[in-house]
Amino acid sequence: MTANDHLDTRADGTSVRGTLVRPHQRRSARTVLAILVPLAILAVLLLSPLPRLNRGFRAVLDLGHAPAFAAVTVLLHQIVCRLHPASGARSLLLITPLMIGFGLVTEVLQSQTGRNFTLHDAVANTMGVAAGVCWSVRCYLTHGGLRTRLSIASVLILVIPCIWPALTFVDIIRQQAEMPVLASFETDVELRRWAPHDSRMTRVPVGVTHGERALRVDLSVTEYPGVTLAWPVDDWSAYDHLVFDLFVQDEDESDLGELIEPDYLIVKIEDIEHDGEYEDRFHHHVPLKPGKQAVRIPLEDVAAAPENRYMDLRNISILQFFVYRPTKRHTFYIDHVRLE
Repeated sequence: MTANDHLDTRADGTSVRGTLVRPHQRRSARTVLAILVPLAILAVLLLSPLPRLNRGFRAVLDLGHAPAFAAVTVLLHQIVCRLHPASGARSLLLITPLMIGFGLVTEVLQSQTGRNFTLHDAVANTMGVAAGVCWSVRCYLTHGGLRTRLSIASVLILVIPCIWPALTFVDIIRQQAEMPVLASFETDVELRRWAPHDSRMTRVPVGVTHGERALRVDLSVTEYPGVTLAWPVDDWSAYDHLVFDLFVQDEDESDLGELIEPDYLIVKIEDIEHDGEYEDRFHHHVPLKPGKQAVRIPLEDVAAAPENRYMDLRNISILQFFVYRPTKRHTFYIDHVRLE
């Protein structure tokens, strides 16, 4: 019989040969299992597909990244220390890169589950790990001042990635207060309401008709370049028109008198009940003529646009400006998007 074998006695007195499972092997197995359980729970929360959420709920989710990674980091350290008391602070040398790598990998994998990789979330995950490490290290210090400093550092590290979601909440309040203005582009935070696709958008003091800034959109020559107001105030039922101010310029800014044809700026509007079909949304075509113009769209036309129903003006979900297969690069400016 080898050193790894032992004899087990059955109830009938007979013996069977088995394999000796040493205590340190059992502890290692428990450690691995104890580490995998919280990581699996966190992975499920990060990778589960989400329904369409409004900006407020998404900001709440953004707020949770850093605290969640801090909590799991501290939990894993406590688990390892309880199962392997001698490991102490050295266990953090393994836990820290494990958690940072886990945060980056899950963010990348989110693109496969209908969610998006965002730099903010990746940074928040990493800062959460840093906060958890600071909190864990303080337990090994006897100097009260150092423990206090690490406690403060841990809290501050958690606060930093929460600033941007908090600004989103402020912008949501501001967005409601500014109705019937949907967009005026006066702050960088306001741009979070918008999503570019095959285009570049910047706030500039050109083409301004309201406030001090307008939105400059530089289109690529692709199939559907444009910008989308993905988070409008959704209830438009009390108004009669959608209005916005448009200034168009050629790629060659010195030749603003040339008629830009056959390209059109397409205004697309969808409500929350949109089924994804072309016939179930509103489209309005605006010739991309160099110069300034105020575009005015009756909301009764918007409501009647779907083929088999009326659009719900109380639940508008998307306002989009794009060009279908532009023949060349275009630059245009939008300002004072409003309801009247």
